Amino acid sequence: ILKVSNIKAEIEQTRKKLKSNLKYQGSIVKTISNKKRRVESELQRKKRLIGSLETDLRTYERAQESRELRSAKNQKNSYSSPVPINPPTNAPRSSVVQIAMRYLGRPYRWGAAGPNAFDCSGFTMYVYAQVGVGLPHSSQAQSRLGQAVPMSSLQPGDLVFRGSPVHHVGIYVGGGRMINSPRSGDVVKISSAFSGRYAGARRP
Repeated sequence: ILKVSNIKAEIEQTRKKLKSNLKYQGSIVKTISNKKRRVESELQRKKRLIGSLETDLRTYERAQESRELRSAKNQKNSYSSPVPINPPTNAPRSSVVQIAMRYLGRPYRWGAAGPNAFDCSGFTMYVYAQVGVGLPHSSQAQSRLGQAVPMSSLQPGDLVFRGSPVHHVGIYVGGGRMINSPRSGDVVKISSAFSGRYAGARRP
C-alpha cells in the first residue's frame, strides 16, 4: 500500500511539473509571438515610410526634369555668361576641377548660376565659363554638347549626367566621384558619379 501511495505521489508530482513546464513554455511562446507581431508591425511601418520617401523622390525628379526641360526650351540652348568672381582665365581643361573646388559648400538654389548659389547646370556652366567655355543653363542641353565619353575613358573635368531624360549634371573629379550641386536644401559637394540613373558623360 505504501509503495502504491508513493507511486501515486510521484505521478502527481510529475504531472504538476509537466503542467508547470507547459505553462512556462506557453508564456514563452506568447512572449515570442507578441515580439514577432511588434517587429512585423515596425517592418510594415518602415516599408510604408520607404515607399513614401521613394514616391517623394520620384515626384522631385519629375519636377526637376520638367524644370530642366522648360529651361532648355526657354533658353533655346543659348549661353548667357554669369558674372564671375574672376574673369575667364582661358586655363587648360585640367584646371576645371580645381576651379570647381573653390565653390564647395555653396548652397543649391533653383535657377542660380553663381557665384553665391547654384543649381546643377548653373554650377557646371559657371565653372566652365572660368576657362572660356560657354555652356547652356540646362543639363539636357549640356548632355548634347561636345564629345561623348565612355565610362572607362572618363577624365577629371568631364561632365557626368544622370536621369532619363537627363535632369542632373556634375563635373567628374576622378575615382568614380563628381563635384555637383545636387538638390534643394543641399550644397555643392563631392559625391558618387555613378549612383542613381547614370546617363553618360561628355567632354565639352
